[in-house]
Amino acid sequence: MGLVQCEKHGYHSGPMCCKHALDAIYGRSPRVKYKNIKFDVLCDGTEILQHLICEECLNKYSLKDKEFIEEDIWENEELFPWVCPVCDECLHEYEEKT
Repeated sequence: MGLVQCEKHGYHSGPMCCKHALDAIYGRSPRVKYKNIKFDVLCDGTEILQHLICEECLNKYSLKDKEFIEEDIWENEELFPWVCPVCDECLHEYEEKT
């Protein structure tokens, strides 16, 4: 999770999102479906980063069948989309509307 300064909720942590999911959650684009892709930062199960990746990016980066991604994929911008944290409160509001 990362920290973001939300215009509506102030400083909040939340999962990382691809640009399409981020824009949809903040109301800047139409709603999208996304999948939770995980990355094990320390490779021991103690620090898992959640990533909300939209269907378009899942297809583009061939991530559709993955639950966890490997470090070489996570660090390669040709294999994994750009991600940024989202406000947990905004995400909760977005998911309640689904």
